[in-house]
Amino acid sequence: MAIAEPPAVETATAPVVAEPVVSAAYEEAMAKATATTAEIAVAETSEDWEQIADQWQAALSSLDDIPLSSSDHRQAQEKIAEYQRNYDYAISQQAAIEAAESEAIAQQQAEAQAMLLEGSAIAQQQALSQEPEMLMPVVEAQGGYVSGTCKDLKAMGVGSDFRPGDANYTSARDRDGDGVACES
Repeated sequence: MAIAEPPAVETATAPVVAEPVVSAAYEEAMAKATATTAEIAVAETSEDWEQIADQWQAALSSLDDIPLSSSDHRQAQEKIAEYQRNYDYAISQQAAIEAAESEAIAQQQAEAQAMLLEGSAIAQQQALSQEPEMLMPVVEAQGGYVSGTCKDLKAMGVGSDFRPGDANYTSARDRDGDGVACES
């Protein structure tokens, strides 16, 4: 009698359970968020806040790259909501600083304009407050013609640069014959 061989036994192997692997995109997003959070404490200028907003946006982009099939997808979605709030806050801080800077510039321009106007008003007051003999009197000629030399006319405030057709133009006052008498 022949010895029967035992039937072949299939050995069952336990399924291999993979440890959850954190995706590179998730790790990258976490690293960017950690670095960005540290920068918030020292941010002062609108450029600082713009850079922080850009970093939050980069972290959001990394989280968006995590596929639905990844074990990190659920956590990534939670972080997306959090990082979006952080991004919005950084943008609002940047806008607030830019508005304050614009307001400060406008205030400086208004103050400079006021100083110019004040300086102009002071100069006008000083000119008007000079002694009367310093100002030239304006004399209107009766009948148009005023007798005297060009020097006399200027002293009386009648004017200069008379041309043919003007009552005060004469060839005697136009010494160089160029058509302009009592040239200034």
